[in-house]
Amino acid sequence: MSQLIDVNASNFQQIVIEGSADHYVVVDFWAPWCNPCKVLKPLLEQLAPEYGYTLAKIDTEQEQQLAAEHGIRGIPDVRLYYNGQLVDNFSGALPESEIRAFLEKYMRSALGRELDTLNTLAQSGDIVAAKAGYEALMAKHPHHSALKLDVARFLFEQGETDEGTELLSAIKMGDDHYDAAQNLLTMSHFNRACQQRDSAAAGVASHYAEGACAALDGDYSTALASFLKVVQLDKNYQDQAGRKAMLVIFGLLGSDDPMVKQYQRKLAMFMN
Repeated sequence: MSQLIDVNASNFQQIVIEGSADHYVVVDFWAPWCNPCKVLKPLLEQLAPEYGYTLAKIDTEQEQQLAAEHGIRGIPDVRLYYNGQLVDNFSGALPESEIRAFLEKYMRSALGRELDTLNTLAQSGDIVAAKAGYEALMAKHPHHSALKLDVARFLFEQGETDEGTELLSAIKMGDDHYDAAQNLLTMSHFNRACQQRDSAAAGVASHYAEGACAALDGDYSTALASFLKVVQLDKNYQDQAGRKAMLVIFGLLGSDDPMVKQYQRKLAMFMN
């Protein structure tokens, strides 16, 4: 269970060092005059129950010696302790998504733990129970984009592509998970196109199906060549499906891959 505690020199050892023996303690060095601290403070307080850490708040105006002992040069300064040791830290008023990313390197949120349980159920073959659990979580967190991604993956695996696509389509541009949603949608399109390869009409559809099957097999060279052919023949085919497919593969390969650089140049030429 999370706790929010004002910490000073007299109780730092008890709350932070000894208190982190079996769970994480987040130490927030702040001051009343610090505007970024005022932005960060409610986020740390909001996330504490979800992640289960103790939030130890240290007012550097009142505890100047304690701040000096810990080398605090600017605030807000956030330190993460476990088993009496400093594990990690960050400074500045990070946005919620970056704070979550920082925390999740070390601990799972309550939602994350529930998802772990449901994923285990799905992997063990108890699909009915897993689906009921996912539906309950979606009802509880209807606007949680990361949850939508997990549920959509599950639905795609069960062949329920329409429901999965509807969830992913609700993740709009500007959302931190938009790119991941678009990539998952494209991979779903790959699967559908590959299944229909034998019946695909000659021409653009056939090239797209060939690229989709190659991408699913990990043959990215063949996939990129096929999708580039789609762009060359009809760059607006199915809402620029060829271009979007190539972008997904670029992301899988990484920007430093020579093949990515080669096909980025070719794609730009045909899109202009």
